[in-house]
Parts: sequence; structure tokens; C-alpha cells
Amino acid sequence: MLQVEFYFSDVNLPTDVFMLKQVQRTPEGWVPLKVLAGFNRMKTLTRDLRLVRAALETSTELELSPDQQRVRRKAPLPEVDRIDVLERSVIADNLPEKPSIDAMNELFGRCGEVVMVRICHRGSGPKSTAQTVKRADLVTSNQTHAIVEFKTVEEAARAVHELTDANNWRSGLRGLCHGAGAAIAQPNSQLREQDDNGGSLLETAQQRALHA
Repeated sequence: MLQVEFYFSDVNLPTDVFMLKQVQRTPEGWVPLKVLAGFNRMKTLTRDLRLVRAALETSTELELSPDQQRVRRKAPLPEVDRIDVLERSVIADNLPEKPSIDAMNELFGRCGEVVMVRICHRGSGPKSTAQTVKRADLVTSNQTHAIVEFKTVEEAARAVHELTDANNWRSGLRGLCHGAGAAIAQPNSQLREQDDNGGSLLETAQQRALHA
């Protein structure tokens, strides 16, 4: 139940592109349980929808439809400033072959409070609503990358500043952010140039993520 509540939570839902589309498919905000059951994390927990329904019946945050085939939030969806989310987020690419959310949380958590980590695989399209901001052209990548949302702009900037090593740009993790207080607060064209020529995270940090 906790995993399903997380999908609909204030922390996840307002910035989760896929879940937001599912919720907005109906005026009432219903999402089919079969959709949720198809998520990888849910598959590791249970494939039995009867167990999911039984758990959701005791939830104080979610409710089942009368036919018990769909679920929705009880509270209205909060409004979120996508630009604010963008400015508090870091894009990291050149990730390990099989990156994990836990490894990224550990790595970036050294620089501040991590609100959310989303792993975006090649060709998967935007996963965070921050990626849908028109000026967020850097928050995309042709390879597997992570979108790491921090609590504050300053923490995002600190992550980029402290974990970046321009001497290891070819193979090390790379971090960029749009925050006003970022160490790379430059026009997008300059940001893109810096991304192409440098901006990698520390190799030692990458090794920790590889073995996390």
C-alpha cells in the first residue's frame, strides 16, 4: 500500500509525467490498478491485485472505485511550479550501466536533501514535469540519465559545484542545473558548451554508485 500511496503522493504525483497523464485521463482522477501493477517496483512487491485491493481499503489517502478496479487520491492535487522544480533539479548522465535510485540518492544526498530521483532510460521521454518547461532544453539526454530534485536551489547548485570534475568529463558522471544560484549560472548556449567540454562528477563518486 505504501508504494501505491507514494505514486499518488504530493512529492511524486505533481512532477511525475506518466502518473499525471493517467490521473488526468478521467475528470475524477481514477487510475486502473492494472496500470500500477505493471510498474517494476510493484512487480517486485506483489503481482496479486487482491492483496493490493485489500491493503488500499485501509488507506487514509487513497480510495478504490466501487468496482475495485481503479484507485484515486482523496485530497485534491496540489499545484506545483514547474520552473521552481526545474531550478531545484540536477541532470546527471554518464551513469553506471545499471543505475539505481538508491545509489543516486546516496551520491547526491551528500550535498543536500534529495526530494526525488528519476532514472530516465534511453528513448523513454520526459519523466519529470520539469523537463516539459520550454527553457529546459538541457534537461534531456540521448542516453540514460537521472533527474535529481533537491529541496532548495542552493543544494542543487552545491551538488553541481562539489561533484563536478572537468578533468574527467569523458567517462565520469556529469551534472548540470538551471538554478539561479548554480555555479553554472550562464545562458543556455554557454551551458550547452560547458556540458560538451566538461562538467563531470567525481570519478570516486561514480565508483561508489557502481558498487552501491
